[in-house]
Amino acid sequence: MDLIQRTKCILSISVIAFLGSVLPLWGQSEPALPAGPGKAQFQRVCTTCHGLEMMNGMRMSEGGWAGVVDDMISRGAQASSDDVALITKYLAKNFGQDSGAGASQSAKVHVNTASAKELASGLGLADKDAAAIVSYREANGNFANLEALRKVPGLDLKKLDESKDRIDFSTASDKAKS
Repeated sequence: MDLIQRTKCILSISVIAFLGSVLPLWGQSEPALPAGPGKAQFQRVCTTCHGLEMMNGMRMSEGGWAGVVDDMISRGAQASSDDVALITKYLAKNFGQDSGAGASQSAKVHVNTASAKELASGLGLADKDAAAIVSYREANGNFANLEALRKVPGLDLKKLDESKDRIDFSTASDKAKS
C-alpha cells in the first residue's frame, strides 16, 4: 500500500470514528426550562459559560441562589442588578428547596453516592456538613436510613431533618436488583 492509499485509509477510519462518536449526540437538546419571569435573563446571562444541565439536581433557597449568582457575577458574568434579582427569584422559584420540581423523585439526593457538593446543594447543608457525610460514608460504608446518617459527628441535625424527604438511601446495587 503506497502512502496515498494509506493516508486515505487512515482518513476514512478517522471520519468514521468521529461520526460514530458525534452522531449519537445529534438532536439532543438542553433540558427545557420552566416558563416565568427571569427565564430569558437566566438563559442570556448564565448559558454564556455553561449549559443548562448544571441545573439538574440543584435545589437551593433564594439566599443560596443569590450567593451562586453573585459568585458568577464576580467571575465575569454580565448582568444588571435588575437581571440579578430576576434570575435569583427565577432560580429560587423553579429550583428552590421547596419548588414543585424539588419535591419530585428526580430531586432526591442519593446520600450513598453523592459528592459533598451535591449533598450541600441538594440538601441545603453547609459545606462542612456535606464533607463530614462523605468522609463518614467512606470510612464506615453506606447509610441504611436516617438514623444511620444522624450518627455522623457534628452534623446540623435540624438542617438534616428539614431535608429528610429529599434523601434517597438506595445504592447502585439496590437499583440493579429492581
